[in-house]
Amino acid sequence: MSVCVCVIFRCFIKLNMLFWQEKIAEVDHALEFIVRSLARQIGESKLALQLLLELSRNNAVRDLIGNIQACIFLLVTTLNSEEIEAARDAGELLENLSSLDQNVILMAKANYFKPLLRLLSSGMFL
Repeated sequence: MSVCVCVIFRCFIKLNMLFWQEKIAEVDHALEFIVRSLARQIGESKLALQLLLELSRNNAVRDLIGNIQACIFLLVTTLNSEEIEAARDAGELLENLSSLDQNVILMAKANYFKPLLRLLSSGMFL
């Protein structure tokens, strides 16, 4: 996915959040393309991360994002990167995705334990 497409998606989302978030999620493989962009050059990766962060504010779309193969692994990798802004956005996105136990397990498998520890200490895990 090119940088231009990520920018266009972000503009659509800003114009009408709920409508465009759900429309993007409905397009075949659109979320997968956005997630794959996390592994590309830093400029494209940051835009994809910002787009996913905005999309994750929609409950239905958030559930889909966490199910995409390698998404959580790429986010944890970004969280541990030297890019401060990208790491902050990845942390916020991981926090949004941690609303599902399945995602918390994937985060722990990727060596990110903060959401798991929070669930265990609250006594509400699985």
